[in-house]
Amino acid sequence: MHSTFNVVIWVVCVLAVLIAIAVLIASRKTWEDFGKGQFVMDRDSAGHSQQDSGGAAAERDSEIRQMLAARNERRARRGEPPIDIEQELARLTTATPAIDPALREEIRQLVVARNHRRQAPARRRGRDRARDRWTERVVGTLQETCRIHAATSLRS
Repeated sequence: MHSTFNVVIWVVCVLAVLIAIAVLIASRKTWEDFGKGQFVMDRDSAGHSQQDSGGAAAERDSEIRQMLAARNERRARRGEPPIDIEQELARLTTATPAIDPALREEIRQLVVARNHRRQAPARRRGRDRARDRWTERVVGTLQETCRIHAATSLRS
């Protein structure tokens, strides 16, 4: 009885492995199509236009106007003067906002300083490595000199 149970367990395990291999081979096409379907949004559909088209820009401007109108309502409730929606829309949608040259120079200086701080440890590491290599070379030379001296002193 005991040996029959072992045989049955082994047969079931072997059959399970064979069935699993067969299912894996049969489902290869399924795994190739995994993640591809009509609900995946990794590509633009043919029905949508580009982001910079006139319709998209008009829709964007309409939504910005709505948000600016809501901001004006909040400002009015707080007792602040309202802002001109069209002027604010023009300011927000300009392609390149005007940046003060002094601000641009300050930003450049900050970037240069950050890059210098970032590169300084690498330069130190390089100098440390060169110093370590030089130290090891000198120590190796001294050890070799000591071995030669010890060998010659043993002969005499």
